[in-house]
Amino acid sequence: MYEELDRRGSVLCIHPAGEGPPELPSVAVGRLWYDTVSHVHGPALAAAAATFGADRLVLGTDFPYEDGEVFLRAVDYVSESWLTEEEATMILDTNAADLLGLSGISGTSGISGTSGP
Repeated sequence: MYEELDRRGSVLCIHPAGEGPPELPSVAVGRLWYDTVSHVHGPALAAAAATFGADRLVLGTDFPYEDGEVFLRAVDYVSESWLTEEEATMILDTNAADLLGLSGISGTSGISGTSGP
């Protein structure tokens, strides 16, 4: 997939100075974050984790458009999917802290962590 991104990216990314893209699309996708809104479709979540890495996925729910049981299911299916427990924990907990620059800050907690003092 990344080779195709790079091939298409070099065609689509034309800069005013006539230079190519500042970086290959295959490199850029590694800096992006992706959410898990796939409407409770386990294969889509597994494909996203395999393609981009579970460390680049954060929980997505479509709130406020989805609420109640549908909202809860959007969270539960991450743990019930084909991902490892470690990958599910990253998606449901630690990745968001990493994205927001909160990793390792005392007193922060995720859904599986403990609260600070």
